[in-house]
Amino acid sequence: MLVTKSDIEYSVAPYGVIAVIPEGTEVLPATNLPSDQEKKYWVKNWRGMSEKEESWAANYGFLLSREEIKRK
Repeated sequence: MLVTKSDIEYSVAPYGVIAVIPEGTEVLPATNLPSDQEKKYWVKNWRGMSEKEESWAANYGFLLSREEIKRK
């Protein structure tokens, strides 16, 4: 299982901070992106998400890089 290494403050310009993704949140490989790009990971929903966080996850998703995750 792949999870976030630490709490991650997820920001997007021009909106600012969208969410704080908790340490240990499960992620999945992003298989829907071009294969020539750096490997990325989608964050799964976590317990205690705010309405704003749930909305962002449903509409855009939270995309992370390899440096932000670890194997549990």
